[in-house]
Amino acid sequence: MGNLKQSLPPILEPYRDRIEATIKPYLGIQLVPDDTLTWWSSKFPGKQISRAGLPYLPKGMSYPQTPEGEYLHLLAQINFAEAPPLEPFPQQGILQFFIADWGCYGCRHEFYSDFDNTDWFQQTTFRIRYFAEPDLNEANLETNFDFLPDKNPEVRDLDVKADFSIVDAYPPTCSAIQWISGKDFMPSEDYQFHDLFHDLIRPDWKYHDEFTEAYNAYCGGAGFEVTTSEETTTGKTQDSTRSYTYPSAQIGGYTLFAQEDPREYSTGFEGLDDPLDTILLRVRLPEDVLLFYIQQSDLIRQDFSRVFYTLELVTL
Repeated sequence: MGNLKQSLPPILEPYRDRIEATIKPYLGIQLVPDDTLTWWSSKFPGKQISRAGLPYLPKGMSYPQTPEGEYLHLLAQINFAEAPPLEPFPQQGILQFFIADWGCYGCRHEFYSDFDNTDWFQQTTFRIRYFAEPDLNEANLETNFDFLPDKNPEVRDLDVKADFSIVDAYPPTCSAIQWISGKDFMPSEDYQFHDLFHDLIRPDWKYHDEFTEAYNAYCGGAGFEVTTSEETTTGKTQDSTRSYTYPSAQIGGYTLFAQEDPREYSTGFEGLDDPLDTILLRVRLPEDVLLFYIQQSDLIRQDFSRVFYTLELVTL
């Protein structure tokens, strides 16, 4: 939550408290090529398999696979001991994201015929792993990953009406993470926006539309003072004004949607205690955005068994 020190447009001023309540911190991710990373470093692997891009894996633990026995690929690894603090994310431990070379980067999407019957939390073509207390003794870690196949540059057409190649989800080379701290307003496309401002809905929607237009103009132009928590890729520490622009990857905060918020039209969330309102990871690709959502209550408990992995096309 944040505080708005500047004045608001008259139509927004009565809702100052609610607008302030939407403000969320995030950690933006800048990728810096680095082929010297350790097994436990924060990283985004490259398109080709390299030692620096391999995951932290204790000996005796199986490597993630699909039910058909195909190995998943590490998408990202975050060592929270290397990251600035961000509530309610852990302050230590290693979080890993794996995806299958299947369909939409291992993500079930509305392109699929079984979309309406999907169990979104069944981690068969993606996997989230968390190690609360990593062992930093290399002698206790798996170091032989010769069994892993290369990432397939070809499109695998598995009942999907679009073309996706898994290599498109990766940077050219293995990269380390540099963090940028910031804050964001809830965008009006967020599926919770209308519930938050439910009293604005009028029979003709005119007032609602005027409010939304003013809200988007204000939130897109006012912004916050954002200070980088570490040096940027240019080697300089900078301050900048945030104005509805998003880093190529992030944890926390919000995302803008060029289409509908997928949490709004997806089914199967009725039994959840809390909304899926926390971005566990967001990765911007040239034409798509990969989004991993989690309930804040699950994140606090460090329970990563109910993660919603979705794909948004042409997200801004």
